[in-house]
Amino acid sequence: MSYTVVASEPKRRPSVVSAAVALLYVVAALQLLSAALTASSLGAVRQVYADAYRGVENGDVYVTTATIVLVIVLSIAVLIAIACIVLAVLDGKGKNPARIVTWVLGGLGVLCLGCSLASAGLSSSFGNFGANSNEAGLPDPNEVTRRVEAAIPAWQGTVTNISSVVVVLALIAVIILLALPASNAFFRKESEVWVPPTQWPPVGGPGAPGTLGYPPASGYPPASGYPPPSGPSDSPPAPPAA
Repeated sequence: MSYTVVASEPKRRPSVVSAAVALLYVVAALQLLSAALTASSLGAVRQVYADAYRGVENGDVYVTTATIVLVIVLSIAVLIAIACIVLAVLDGKGKNPARIVTWVLGGLGVLCLGCSLASAGLSSSFGNFGANSNEAGLPDPNEVTRRVEAAIPAWQGTVTNISSVVVVLALIAVIILLALPASNAFFRKESEVWVPPTQWPPVGGPGAPGTLGYPPASGYPPASGYPPPSGPSDSPPAPPAA
């Protein structure tokens, strides 16, 4: 008995899934844009930190740390973009594990970006509290932040903030779209049904008349090379010898 998956007709991707796939591509594009903006400002930020910490003991450590942080941010943006592209392709094919991963990564993305936007808004509104300025001859962190903002074009910060807001909204929409009933039907695994075999044993196979171990049926000659079965004969007995 064999089982196989039989679909009455090819599954058609609903519009809600197509919209979720398109939004994942939008998120990937915005993450690549963010990575490009970070890469373009890497030199300027490094120069600001080099000037601010010049003459400070272990000042190179602060410059290197700032550079590493920016490289990590850039790398994360690229990885998120790649993950969104892969998930968009798999979600478009109806792969349920990809939908689950999309929910998990989408939720984490909304949480992280939402907290980042909230903290940035609070910092700009109330300023930085508790900063230890001029401690051990270190420059004021607020002054360093102002220098970094001055070194980066104003439009770049605006684009970054708008991009983050769009990414959060897009991820929320993707999570909702992939949870709708139409999406559930598209990602549901097809059931297995039994399909009868298309080929039967050939004539002369086991159980067929005239084969070894089976007597020939009445009216059929014995198979070639096999003697007729032993047993009482229907012919009259031979007359006794004189």
